Amino acid sequence: CVVGGAQVTQGDYSAVYANAKASGGEVVMYTLSTCPFCVKAKALLEKQNVRFVERVIDKDKTARKEADGLKINSVPVIYIGDKSMQGFDEAKLVELLNAHAKAGKPAA
Repeated sequence: CVVGGAQVTQGDYSAVYANAKASGGEVVMYTLSTCPFCVKAKALLEKQNVRFVERVIDKDKTARKEADGLKINSVPVIYIGDKSMQGFDEAKLVELLNAHAKAGKPAA
């Protein structure tokens, strides 16, 4: 878990969405089942009616391998279009979701 805010980065995250597209998710979130910030992020996405794919890295070996490949060392990590957010900050997450919706861009 990440305590105290969130870091947003930009990049080409098309590889992250390869499996998510099949599940119909616009957002991909890597979590741990025991992380309270992951629970908050998930609740916010659900409240905002955002379709997302959750990859629980301590329950799914494939998700763990993906997280290792992405060099994820703390959660939640949320991928929205060409941006990613590490940690949980409600205001920043809402801002990213709104920007993504306004851009009208598919996740990948």
